[in-house]
Amino acid sequence: MSTWSPARIIGTVPVEEDGSAFFKVPADVPVYFQALDENLLEVRRMRTFVTLQRGEVRGCTGCHETRDEAPQALMKVPKALAKESVYPEPPSWGSTTLPDYEAHIHPIIVNNCQPCHGEKNPAAGLEFSSRRVDGYYQAYRTMFGLSADAPTPVQELAAFEMNQGKGHNVVVDREALRMMERNEYPGQLITISNKFGDNSVTEVRQFGSGNSPLIKALLSEAHLQHVKLSDKDWEDLVTWIDVNAPYWGTFIDKEPVREGEKPQRLKIQIGQPFGLENE
Repeated sequence: MSTWSPARIIGTVPVEEDGSAFFKVPADVPVYFQALDENLLEVRRMRTFVTLQRGEVRGCTGCHETRDEAPQALMKVPKALAKESVYPEPPSWGSTTLPDYEAHIHPIIVNNCQPCHGEKNPAAGLEFSSRRVDGYYQAYRTMFGLSADAPTPVQELAAFEMNQGKGHNVVVDREALRMMERNEYPGQLITISNKFGDNSVTEVRQFGSGNSPLIKALLSEAHLQHVKLSDKDWEDLVTWIDVNAPYWGTFIDKEPVREGEKPQRLKIQIGQPFGLENE
């Protein structure tokens, strides 16, 4: 239950019927792309990033296509090029903020899941409650297959932070964390990209919102009769999963640990991706 490289979302852009898109990206900022389906669920993501300089225009015909000849698809002008390039539409929390479970996602879970999956007699034994266990909302722990009485697997630094005089039920358990990263932990409801994996081309819907049991359940007929997420809440939820479902929208300052004190969490405000030109 940790974050490797926190990612912000610059935004989403429309894709034309022929699969083309024409949009702006910030200069001198590493970016990667995710292909989404009609429900905004991830189909596939890039495993590397690209960086463009100011004023640079780049076309994408596929990372593994031949560079020796023009692709057949370009014999016709892509539909997106018949329009002006667009700025990506950022998520509800904006493009200068890191997604944070407590601030941006837990209210969605409380309003839509907690009525049936509360602390007392949760349906199917899945508790999506606001009960705090080891500093985390139980709803988040449930997404990773942890029941309320299960110890929380953490790294050494987290154990130091959480056990200082508090007696939390945490254990240093690297193997459990690795199983979650590989989406192999029993009862895990969301699938994430393994931060220790390489940049191999992935299978379609190998992980992310398009392959998460939680999202599949929400799209099932049984849940559609009772759970009505707004367009905003749906987009926020699936977007959060597709950036590996982070709990914290903060960074950890480890320096105090050298003095035997608690590490400090720092909120980082990221600058506007496009400066002032699109405000």
